[in-house]
Amino acid sequence: MPVPALAARVANPVGVYPPVPVAWHHTRVSLVGRAGLGEEIDLTGFAGKSWPGVFIQPGATGLDAPPFALFSDESPNQDGAMFRYSRAAAREIMIPVYIHGVDRKTVNALKRQFFQALNPKQGHCLIRFTENGVTR
Repeated sequence: MPVPALAARVANPVGVYPPVPVAWHHTRVSLVGRAGLGEEIDLTGFAGKSWPGVFIQPGATGLDAPPFALFSDESPNQDGAMFRYSRAAAREIMIPVYIHGVDRKTVNALKRQFFQALNPKQGHCLIRFTENGVTR
């Protein structure tokens, strides 16, 4: 995610000013396994009282709008094509994480919990993004 920066207000002859970026609020990212019924794993902060946790790292990809597949029919005797429909294609989301524990036992417990949440045999996995009180 880009980091917001302050823009200097410099008057120009036309009187048009560059836009001032809005300050970003905290974005919360969490992961829920077992078809959305499992335990929620917070990836952006401390979910519990203890220090061990799974944290998201910079470099996440695939979080923007999905690619769309466009379908059309070409007519043999006419120029161009007739648009039929579009469909959002599948995409791969890559989120680098850092698993931190106070000792080997806590790291292994966190890894097991994280891998069980991602196990497709246990059901699909939900990634929740919450920003300004809106969850998607």
